[in-house]
Amino acid sequence: MAITEGKPAVRLTADEKQGILQSVEGALNPLSIGWSVIALFGSRTDLSGSGGDIDLYLKTETIPNGVVHSLKRSLIFAIHDRLGEQKVDIILDIAGQDSSAFQKHVAQHKVDLWIKS
Repeated sequence: MAITEGKPAVRLTADEKQGILQSVEGALNPLSIGWSVIALFGSRTDLSGSGGDIDLYLKTETIPNGVVHSLKRSLIFAIHDRLGEQKVDIILDIAGQDSSAFQKHVAQHKVDLWIKS
């Protein structure tokens, strides 16, 4: 599958975007969990702002029950290893699961960083 870079106009450096991609791949690949979208939402999508959390949206294949919490923790630790300690929030949009109203809102307003097709 090909990985395509999404819209570059977000408040992340190229190294930060690459670090996020490597962190997602590093956390999901050993569990054989695929993803189709890595996106940013929240304040870092506003080019006129400064600072802010890294709010990530990941669209994934099915994730086994009981793995979601530990997977999120693994992702956050991997991002900290690559980008340094900072606030990271992760929304998982998991195939086959109903999305909450918040997940639907995020999906409509996110900025895609990486798309796998």
